[in-house]
Formats: sequence, C-alpha cells, structure tokens
Amino acid sequence: MTGGKYLQGMLNAVSSVRGVAVFFIIYGVVNAAITRAAGPALALDDVKLNVLTQTWQGGYLPENPPLFEWTLIAVQALAGPTLASFLIVKYAFLTLTGVFTFLAARALMDDVRWAALTALSLLLIYQIGSNYHQVFTHSTALIMATALFWFALVNVFRTRTIAAYALLGVAVGLGVLAKYSFLASAGLALGACLTTPQGRRALAAPGLALSFGIAAAMCVPHALWLMADNAAVAQEAGARLAGSGDPHWRRVVDGLPAAVWAVIVFFMPLALVLAAAFPGFVSRLRPKNHSDNEREALVRRATLLGAGALIAAVIIFGIDNMQERYAIAFMFPGVFWLMLAARRVASERTIARYAAIFAVIVAAMAGLRVVETVVAGPPFCDQCRQWVPYQNLGKKMAQLDIDGATLVGFEDHTAGNLRRLFPSTRVLSAHMPFYTPPGWAEGKKCYFIWSDQLGPPAPEHVTGAVDPGHVWTVDAPWRGPFRIAGWRVTHWTIAEFSHNPGIARSLCRPDVL
Repeated sequence: MTGGKYLQGMLNAVSSVRGVAVFFIIYGVVNAAITRAAGPALALDDVKLNVLTQTWQGGYLPENPPLFEWTLIAVQALAGPTLASFLIVKYAFLTLTGVFTFLAARALMDDVRWAALTALSLLLIYQIGSNYHQVFTHSTALIMATALFWFALVNVFRTRTIAAYALLGVAVGLGVLAKYSFLASAGLALGACLTTPQGRRALAAPGLALSFGIAAAMCVPHALWLMADNAAVAQEAGARLAGSGDPHWRRVVDGLPAAVWAVIVFFMPLALVLAAAFPGFVSRLRPKNHSDNEREALVRRATLLGAGALIAAVIIFGIDNMQERYAIAFMFPGVFWLMLAARRVASERTIARYAAIFAVIVAAMAGLRVVETVVAGPPFCDQCRQWVPYQNLGKKMAQLDIDGATLVGFEDHTAGNLRRLFPSTRVLSAHMPFYTPPGWAEGKKCYFIWSDQLGPPAPEHVTGAVDPGHVWTVDAPWRGPFRIAGWRVTHWTIAEFSHNPGIARSLCRPDVL
C-alpha cells in the first residue's frame, strides 16, 4: 500500500463519530502521558482551582464562570484532587470538541470524510494543538461549548425541530457557564443567522424561546452567586477593560495591532497548511458566482462579524491587552469556512498531501513536548513549576500532627499541591482570601507554609510571630532526566500558629468570625 492510500485509509477509518472520538481519546492519552512524565505536580492555573474545588459553589472566581470547576469536582470525587483529574477533564472536553466539530461539519458539508478532516484540523490551530496542553483551564470548557453550539445552531438552521432548539439551549447554557465572552460570540452568530432567509425563519420560530428557557435554567445557580458577589465581578471586568490604565486613545493604539494579530494568528498554522496542500484554496474563500448555500454563508459571515467585534471592542472599550486566546469563540466558525474553501479545490491527491502534512505537524508538536519534558529547564521554561519537588514537602508534613488542621500555602502553587498531597485536609491559599471552606475553628492547628523561591516574601507580621519550637524547614532538591540531582533546590518553611490565636485566626479563617 502506498503512503497516500494508507493515509486515505486512515482518514476513512476515522470518518465517523466513533472514529473521531477514538482518535481524540488516543491523542489525549498520549499528551496526558507526556504531561505526567514531568511529574505529578500541578502548575499554572490548576493549582488555584485545586484549592477552590474543596466545595461546590455557584461560582468561584470573578473572572470566570464555574463550568470547569463543577466538572472537576465531579471527576475528583473518583480521581482525587490530582493531576490526573485535570487531565481527564481537559482531554474529555477535547474529545467532545472533536466529536461536536465533526457533527457540525457533517451537517454543513453532508460529507463524513471532510467532516472528519475538519475535526482533526482543529489540532493545526496553535491555541488548540499547543496552548491547550500548557495553559488552558476554563478555555477548554469554552472550546467544547463553542463546538457544541455550532453543531446545535446548524441543526436549528436546517431542521427547526424541538430537539434542535433544546440542544441549542443546552449549548448556550454550557457556553455561558464556561466563559462570559461566549455570550458575545453566540450573539454574533445569531446575528449572522439574521442575514439569511433560512436563518431568519429559524430564529423566528417559537422553539427559540425553549432554547433561551433551557439556557436560563442552567445558569440559575451561577446567577444567584453573581447577585451575591457582583461587586467582585464588576471590579474584575473593569480591570480587564481598563488594561494598563493609559488614556483611551493610547490603549486603542496599543490594542488594535494585537486584535488584528489575534484574528490572523488564530488560524495558524492551519491556513498555511491548507494553502500548501490545496492550490487555489485562497481564491475559493469567496465562492464564485455566489454558489454557496446559506449554511456556508452563515459560517463565513459569523467569522467576519467575530473579527469585526474583536477590533470594535478595542476601539470602543480601549482594550489594550487583547490576547490570542480571546479570539477562540469568535473565530471558531472560521475553521468551517476554511475547510469548505479547501473542499472546493480538493482531489484525492491533495487530500493525501494534507493528511501527510497534518501527521507530520501533530507528531512534531508531540515531539517538542517530549523535548520540553526531557530538558526540564530553559529555554522551554524558567520557573518550571511542574518540576518542583513537592513530594519532599509532603513527606515532612506527614510527620507532623495535621489531623483536623488547616494548611495555608502562602502562594497558590504550594497551596494547590498541598491539597493534592493531603486531599482530606482543609487547605487555603493566602492569596485567595475570598475562599474559605468550612472545617476549622479556634483551637485547631494552623500551619503556614511558604517558600521565598516560589513567591514573594511572607508578611513580616507573620514571620516575626513564629515560635522557634513550632517551625520546620524543608530543602527539596530537584530531579529530572538528564539533570544532575539537586540542579535546583526549593526551600520551604513550615510554621504552626496554634500558640498565637490572633495570627491563626487571620491565616486559617474560621467559618464564623
């Protein structure tokens, strides 16, 4: 069998819901294994969420709604507050993203092979094929909800059945609970519907009220939390919009290039690969003689509206910190647009070429992640949080009397990993004073743990109150493949404050003050 026929055979094998799901499951397992190879430590935003998910709440952080946290709590009931729980959630969301994208593309194209190609092509978008593994938490839920939304919207566009409207309501509800920005992107998509006769009929049907009703019902717990904590949410929104605090005109000047760049780069390297594999692809982004159907017009216009909205947001609100990941929900329909254009000029030979380039790039990205894991240091990471030897801290803590105690990490990374190491112990982060789970009262032990290497120096009023008889230190040498043991050393200090009720109360935050 020639290479081209082999690749076509592989494409045929994944050209179904089950085939796409199996592909993304395998992809997720491979990338989860690469992440786990660096060690069991949590890093980046995972540490903060690992502290917050000790309790179920209607909301947790002012900058994000709680879908990711709710899902994580459900998984941690089985897997514990471990790295594995985060990997399960993230790659389950990615698998669902692939399946929903396949279903949406199949409804748009009536072609299962091109639907599968579209789903797999998500991995050629840098934000999904690379950043997804490194830094995303809430954005993983957003990507999944956006893919589901487009599957549901295309179904409403085509069929206008009660089931289609119900699914649209579920998608909108999940999207709003994933990221607040989803609401704007969904509104633009519905606006794009209004530009076509078929879309106007779909939105004029009574079923749309069902969609909104389902979405509203799903958001009730979070809405109640918002009503109680709206000041923090408003403050966070204001800070995001204000950015650097420079004058409006200056923020616009700084933000416009970033917004244009975010729109363009979102499609990389996918757009370049399509151009290389399918000659004439660029010229078919706009169908000749207006031959496209209304579904194709929908995704094209939604993409253009999304790009325009990102740029308009900079001009209107003066957003100077426009990041590439902000474009995900707004530019997602552009993936369908690009693949529809490529399909117009495709042949069996060019499809095989595209599949070959796809395989090389995906393998190269995985290989680069392996290298990052093996090198365990610059130039791939500076702080290298995933390599911090928290297990040494855990061994020392296990020797202390922590039954019924509260462990307070001064910075989020120590706090999140303490919860990983001691899942049945109440853990707080000093940098998240807004979160106080139940379980501590005066008289119980209160441990404060800090490292000047992982965060800023601990407050002097706390360190100055340390009793020499209630303090312990840990020196933890780092280890890694192809590294000399102890190439870095992290130093922690552990102080117990039950002898000082005032400090203990401020650090361990009893349920009722």
